[in-house]
Amino acid sequence: MDIQLKTITDAFAYMLIYVAGVDDELSEEEARINGSILAEFIDHFGIDNDGDGDSDMDDLISALERSVRTYESCIDLDERVKVLSSCIAFIKDAMDEQTCKAIIERLRVMTEVDGVIDEREKGTVDVIEEIMLKK
Repeated sequence: MDIQLKTITDAFAYMLIYVAGVDDELSEEEARINGSILAEFIDHFGIDNDGDGDSDMDDLISALERSVRTYESCIDLDERVKVLSSCIAFIKDAMDEQTCKAIIERLRVMTEVDGVIDEREKGTVDVIEEIMLKK
């Protein structure tokens, strides 16, 4: 497993990819929405994900590349779940409750993109919500 996640944005990108792929298919529409959700997050917080001093498309690309490489480097579901758990804990510790709720809402949007709400996708987001909002 080659974990390349370095930032909150990377962790959020990984969570989006995990949720979209938990039904064993990552559609083009899901990939497009994933990028859109991340771009909104980066813009809202003015995130400089790649450390070059500004907030731009390079930040989105760096988050997507690192999260995809990490996801693809996992040899099985157990490794992917371990990375997901770390991402959830990282975000929960770093962000306030309102931001965590907004992240969960965006994950729910991801589950609806392909027009079919897969039970595995919904169940995954339910568990993420339970962990992130637990006091």
